[in-house]
Amino acid sequence: MLVSLLLLGGLLPLGPRTREHWAPSGAWRFPVGDPYFLSSERPERAGPFFVLRGVGWDGERASHQGADLGSGRSGALVRAAAAGVVVRVADHGPHGGYGTHVVLAHRLPEGALVYSVYAHLRLASVRVRPGRSVQAGAALGRVGATGRATTPHLHFEIRTAGDPGERWEFARVEDPLAFVEERLPAHRADSSGVAAYLEWAEYAALMSPGARGDDALTRETWWRMLAAGVKGPMLDLMLPADQLRDSLVGARVLPELRVAPAASVALPWLELARDLSRARALGVRTGPGPLRRARHREVCTSKLGWASPRLHLGDLTGRRGKPSLADAVLLFADLAGPAPEPPKPVRKRAVPASPPTPVRPSTPKAESTIAMPTDSGR
Repeated sequence: MLVSLLLLGGLLPLGPRTREHWAPSGAWRFPVGDPYFLSSERPERAGPFFVLRGVGWDGERASHQGADLGSGRSGALVRAAAAGVVVRVADHGPHGGYGTHVVLAHRLPEGALVYSVYAHLRLASVRVRPGRSVQAGAALGRVGATGRATTPHLHFEIRTAGDPGERWEFARVEDPLAFVEERLPAHRADSSGVAAYLEWAEYAALMSPGARGDDALTRETWWRMLAAGVKGPMLDLMLPADQLRDSLVGARVLPELRVAPAASVALPWLELARDLSRARALGVRTGPGPLRRARHREVCTSKLGWASPRLHLGDLTGRRGKPSLADAVLLFADLAGPAPEPPKPVRKRAVPASPPTPVRPSTPKAESTIAMPTDSGR
């Protein structure tokens, strides 16, 4: 007997692989321009993004279902507002007014299912495909004016669904700007590198809002980090600590012990190294870390003593003291790998100039009877 798969958003088959790679959405960012700020007033010059139009309501019905964000120009990158999975990509035709658009599905730590919509993208600019998992900030496409749009802008929506099988178009409309504003990361990337990792961890739901890097790493905090970041079943991050640990044991992320350890106790380095070894074998679903290889190795060497600490997990067991939350985040990012390097520019090979053709003195010839081609006018 064949069992049909649940269609996420009414479109994407929610199979085992999608579930395994679908990371929860922690912090959010704005999808265009400054990730932390959007102006409500038109700037004096073209360039910065501002709000052209917000959600409009006709009683309880949304007459305009999202926010229009523009900069006076087309072509700017549109980025994922949070970690999620691509449910829909439409890259041709009017599509009911949305034009070229992308729809992402997000699972919030508290268990809610949310869709984000990015519409009026430039034709043929989409960089993702259905079923792909994306990080917050991943490039989705470019601002355009496809569909029912008179000027280049991004139409951005947030919709909350009560049922994963509900069509995304029928999910409840939210104010997308207020939704993102409430979920901006507390940590902002800086030149030191450490804040970049903490911001990355907030986006990946590895750490809770308001947590600090120098906080002690308790077992409960670590278990929630493992549940969010290690590939496997989609676990309920809001479960009580003991139940969450049992779920992690069932998923083989944690070993089964005769006596369950206390959740509120600070995690020792020995336990951290053991769990990281299992996480490395299973793989992580956070996507790559925030910094490129050279800078990542510098930060790891400065904070932990090794350029690639994932290769020295056995040596972690002898470290003094207890690990901090920032230590765990940095180790998790090392498992995920560094941010990809930018593509190298393609250099065109210089074509050597051909030597001049020697001019020979002409000699009288007999008149030719072959008709020469005439200008066609093209």
